[in-house]
Amino acid sequence: MNGAHIFLVQQKIKDARFENVRVIPMDDDNVFLSIYGKDDIMTIITEVSEYFNLFFSGLCRWSKNDELKYERGERLRLYAIPLHAWNT
Repeated sequence: MNGAHIFLVQQKIKDARFENVRVIPMDDDNVFLSIYGKDDIMTIITEVSEYFNLFFSGLCRWSKNDELKYERGERLRLYAIPLHAWNT
């Protein structure tokens, strides 16, 4: 999932009146679903699992033992830098 898709999924979830559910990008195709407040995210997901299955292929509870490679890339646009300077 790229950033644009995550934004669209987040907006669709908010449109369905789940304003307190957040979609946080992790690695490649994984996202972390979080919730504001004291509600339990798994309770909400199990109650309306058909809706969340429209966006996510598999849902599982996160544990500290799950090892996900977390990398975040940044894009930088520089003007007037010669191409040969990029390799130094």
